[in-house]
Amino acid sequence: PVKKAPVFVTKHYKAIIAVFVLLFIPAIYAQANVAQYYDLTATLPEDMASVQGTTQMKEKFDMNTTHFVLVDDKVSARDMQDMISQMEEVKGVSNVLAYEKYIGPGVPDTFEPAQLEDILHNGGRRLVVVNSEYRGATDEENEQLDTLREILHKYDKNGLIGGEGALDEDLIKVTNVDFQMVNIVSIVAILAIIAVTFKSLSLPFILVLAIEFAISVNMGIPFFTHTTLPFIASIVIGTIQLGACIDYAILITSRFREELQNGETPVRAIQISVERSSTSIITSGLSFFAACTGVAMIAKMDMIASLCTLLGRGALISVLVILFILPALLLACSGLIAKTTKGWPKASAQAASSKSGKEAARA
Repeated sequence: PVKKAPVFVTKHYKAIIAVFVLLFIPAIYAQANVAQYYDLTATLPEDMASVQGTTQMKEKFDMNTTHFVLVDDKVSARDMQDMISQMEEVKGVSNVLAYEKYIGPGVPDTFEPAQLEDILHNGGRRLVVVNSEYRGATDEENEQLDTLREILHKYDKNGLIGGEGALDEDLIKVTNVDFQMVNIVSIVAILAIIAVTFKSLSLPFILVLAIEFAISVNMGIPFFTHTTLPFIASIVIGTIQLGACIDYAILITSRFREELQNGETPVRAIQISVERSSTSIITSGLSFFAACTGVAMIAKMDMIASLCTLLGRGALISVLVILFILPALLLACSGLIAKTTKGWPKASAQAASSKSGKEAARA
């Protein structure tokens, strides 16, 4: 068991809380502004045949993504030609392929080959292929799609644009909303579980606050190292680290309550809790770190390596937060916890309110 850490925490718990507050705000800002990528093909090894083929297409044909524009068959050939001309002028568009671009309105539809009609005119829609110089899931690509839609809707209000770029754009919009909702639901569920387990109004917020701090620090580090993360990193790390940390937090808190019930003051109860629980927490955290780091070192896909790196680092950060910051919060809020928790040993907390400062100093 760790011997010096419990004494350090109780002696400097106010300074630890001050550091906790000072670091929390920049950690939240960094987490919210870390760069993300949505193009999963970019995470594949460069020696794969598909990646090599995509690279050659970019180099030899000056194209990255392809947009498939569906236009109502009722749009006249002249309007189609005007629309295609405007699309060709859009920044980043390398070329536009369409039947109306090469065959003018003077050629009757009866001369159109059946095979070509099946491809370009089908189901009451006309197909226009727009090749882009931009990669999918980039700001330039999304701006280009917005401009193409503005042009398309001038001639067909119900016109649609499909393809990799449009799918990536929808993916960004959907995941931003879904991931936020998942995080909120996860936090609310954890709050409810802790509240019911401990019959407390304050403990759920104290425990979750410490865990969210660990998650914010872990997810904020890539912002300062200028590392781009896969878009699923936030939801994966947020849920897994929250689920793993809550076990450590409950272990410390349960032992803290037991020691108070045994007649110990908050200072001494925290010291015993950290000392007796540290072995289990450190062993679990280091095992998690070793497993994730091993995968990160051998994984060829950047997405897998990034997620495992975050998980491994998050395990270490979580251990430090649970052993230092959470005990400091529990000690500082011991009076509040006693008043807002059913069955909490209030007598010990009240007796310690006048002694905690002296004991912390002596410790």
